[in-house]
Amino acid sequence: MKTLSKIARRWLWLLPACWLTAQSSLAADADANPALRIGYLPIDANLPLVVSFENDQMRFQAGRPSLHQFRSDTAIEAAIRVGAIDVAAVSAPVAYAMAADEVPMLVLGVCHRGGSRLIGRTGGRLEDLRGKVVGVPGLDSSENIRLAQAAAKVGLRPGLDYRTIRVPYRTALDDLKAGRLDAVLFPEPLGALAEDSALGKPMEAGGGLFDGALGAVLVARKDYIREHPEAVNEWLKSIAVACSFIELDIRENGAQQTAIFQSKYMSVPRETAARILAQRAGGLRFEAAAADRALFASYRDTALALHLITRSIELNDVLNLSIIEAALSP
Repeated sequence: MKTLSKIARRWLWLLPACWLTAQSSLAADADANPALRIGYLPIDANLPLVVSFENDQMRFQAGRPSLHQFRSDTAIEAAIRVGAIDVAAVSAPVAYAMAADEVPMLVLGVCHRGGSRLIGRTGGRLEDLRGKVVGVPGLDSSENIRLAQAAAKVGLRPGLDYRTIRVPYRTALDDLKAGRLDAVLFPEPLGALAEDSALGKPMEAGGGLFDGALGAVLVARKDYIREHPEAVNEWLKSIAVACSFIELDIRENGAQQTAIFQSKYMSVPRETAARILAQRAGGLRFEAAAADRALFASYRDTALALHLITRSIELNDVLNLSIIEAALSP
């Protein structure tokens, strides 16, 4: 018994040392594989972020990804500003406004084109917006900027001939139903959900308003890029693979696999999710690429003209396209 007691005491002395060794090992692993906190919105344009996480979260070697849903670009901006997330997708004009406001982030590239639609309570054409109120995700959103550009071509002036107001995603359909809005211009799936509920019809006669347009852009905090370039590179590569996965799924399976992910992370019925993607609602396409400087500049110029942003900065202070170009190179 005495021998057993001595052995037990000896092992008890060893336990704290083992615990400290284990904690040191975990700390070393955490330093070697830093957290990669990813912010996304529950919209189709952000599907590559969801698919990347779902397919590759266990394969990441340079970072430990975690996915965090937000309800608006404003919420993502706040999270980036305080360092609560490291990378995200936000509306292109919002990203520019963030940089102009000295939020420490850079635009790296894009993972989609198109995907937003103008839905009116009674349908119609773009010209029919005269005197109407249109709900958009934000006054500094890609949707509002693109609408101003398209409306100008048919002689409509924002604030004079039609009015846009910021509407939260969660209330847009109720506002349309109650008649507080005459139309909405939002990323999918909101347009499809409005149609399914018989709340509105497309107002895109004569061509898709957002087909091929610049929507969300991929952004990252400057300090995270500087301290963990391998994690950023790995994430961008995963985003590119996710885009290819979605496109292949659309072509060969009617987007059935992607619809499962969308239903899980965005609470959209699988049938609706698959239909949106299969029908390319709003001209939606997925491809990881460097952001188009000319399109980005046009959004900046329109936002400045509408006084949605008050300070102009050089595009080179916002865009760092070399990072995604390096990640996508063979």
